[in-house]
Amino acid sequence: MNRRFLLLTSLVVVALGISAVSSPILGRKLGKIQKIKEWGYSLRIPEKWTSVPEQPGETKIVGGWQPDSKEVEKRYDVAAMGCDLKILRYPVKAATTQSSGKAEEASGREVRVGGRTLRVGGAPAKTIDEYIENTFEGASKRFVPKKITAGRGSSKLTGRFLEFTSGRRYICMAIFTEDNWDWGILYRAPEDYYKREWEKVYRQSIDSFRLFEPSGERPYAVAPGIDKSKLSPAEKRMAIKAGIAGNPGWWALDTKNYVFLTNSTKKTLLKELGREIEIIREKVYEKLFPPTKEIDAISIVRVFSDQSEYHQYGGPRGSAGYWNASKEELVLFENFAGVTKTKSKQFTKSVMYHEAFHQYIYYAVGDIAPHSWFNEGHGDFFAGHVVSGSRVRPKLFDWRITFLKRHLGQRKNMIPIRSLVRLPQREYYSNAGLKYSQGWALIYFLREVTKKKSWQAIPDRYFTYLRDNIAAFKTNEGEKDDAGGEGVPGIPGVKIYDFEDRGKVEKILEEAVDKGFEGIDYEELDAAFTRWVESIV
Repeated sequence: MNRRFLLLTSLVVVALGISAVSSPILGRKLGKIQKIKEWGYSLRIPEKWTSVPEQPGETKIVGGWQPDSKEVEKRYDVAAMGCDLKILRYPVKAATTQSSGKAEEASGREVRVGGRTLRVGGAPAKTIDEYIENTFEGASKRFVPKKITAGRGSSKLTGRFLEFTSGRRYICMAIFTEDNWDWGILYRAPEDYYKREWEKVYRQSIDSFRLFEPSGERPYAVAPGIDKSKLSPAEKRMAIKAGIAGNPGWWALDTKNYVFLTNSTKKTLLKELGREIEIIREKVYEKLFPPTKEIDAISIVRVFSDQSEYHQYGGPRGSAGYWNASKEELVLFENFAGVTKTKSKQFTKSVMYHEAFHQYIYYAVGDIAPHSWFNEGHGDFFAGHVVSGSRVRPKLFDWRITFLKRHLGQRKNMIPIRSLVRLPQREYYSNAGLKYSQGWALIYFLREVTKKKSWQAIPDRYFTYLRDNIAAFKTNEGEKDDAGGEGVPGIPGVKIYDFEDRGKVEKILEEAVDKGFEGIDYEELDAAFTRWVESIV
């Protein structure tokens, strides 16, 4: 899995005051004009819709809106669930003939690699029509384009209008071509409600679409075919910030190792978060876990103003934040429901310290996630830390103590340490409340409680073995010609990797546990650990 998230296993869950059955809310209407000066367009969007950025790396979607999630939950507005708007911007490209004489299939193809038949996705869409076909399989056979106009007089635009269904949603889209750019206004709605509730307001919104000369700083665009890992730090930061251009209310904050992207109105809080994430990284993460080489990755910290927006973006239900390695993005929110402002601020910091550790350790080890007892255990260990000025001190983490107190109060067992430290991530996430809580307790016990030197050294022995052997393995692999992957004919830059590589990594992970617990009497450790846990609950 690419994502690791912090579970809300001990917070009070506040039930939404919604009815089990709802009726559609008729009479949808447009809100105010949204003028996006960076890209040079404007339009009116439906009332009570909010701006939601795309995932990092998306360069052709230059604006996005969805119904306000708080309003949807408050009213249980089923007709608004699944609605969204995306503004697309693609260069107009003339048809080209490839050397093979055949155009590459946008939807992908089956290829034979190493005796295996694999389905490989095609290249990213180069035109707006490719985007439609890639996103909605078979779409071109589901509609007949109609002529549509938007604007009046000198600002009048003429283009194509498409309507069709895909999955459980109705698609309503207009495409206008201007100055060698194709602009797409793409609306979606539940197919059950589109005609009755959304068709009229979507058409009115499209009719309000205008283009004008962009102003202000133009969003940075990475040229096609450029390896993003080769960008300079300044270019990386500009590329990250380009992801929120076209999203009203979003702004960026730079720190040494991070770029914060947020729609929060609390600038003082965001600056505090930016300062503290750098302090805990420098004074704790880097000292406890020195990397084999300098970490030059610049990570995104995306902070949503509201918990519902976090879930709308993709945050798993029951989680408080997550680290997405594939997008190099840490995602959290600032306003926890059902708690005081002080508690909410504390929770936001705890989540950030936890997820920032996942981000750091991922690069410090070598793009590999350690075992969950180590990774999640340390994440929660740091979540309990307190930053005061330039000082950082550890504290017990209340979320996990609350769970353990309830668990042991019901006369339930804990998991033997010998088993806990061998669990793969998928098993760690089953009965997650106990495993997260016990993983935190084990790390806290080894780091802050036990006086026995051999036990204190367990986490460092595990980490050092894992870091050094992963680094050596990656170096050896890199020295081989084309090792670790076979190219796919016709799709430059795509490789299929042999499972032997993953098998070697798994072997190193298991050996790291062996090294960490070498010479340790598990029964003695279990007994001392259990006595301490019982003493704090």
